[in-house]
Amino acid sequence: MILWVCALLADIWMQGLVNAVKDNYINILAISMIAFCNYMIFRKQQEN
Repeated sequence: MILWVCALLADIWMQGLVNAVKDNYINILAISMIAFCNYMIFRKQQEN
């Protein structure tokens, strides 16, 4: 019973996640780009 409830909640959560990703695709892309740029800058600073 508990497993079934967890599976149901996980399914709802995944559907919500997919919808959120669709809605916020541009935002996620922008955040990913910013994070990547920050990571590259951080790595360059570490080398020096």
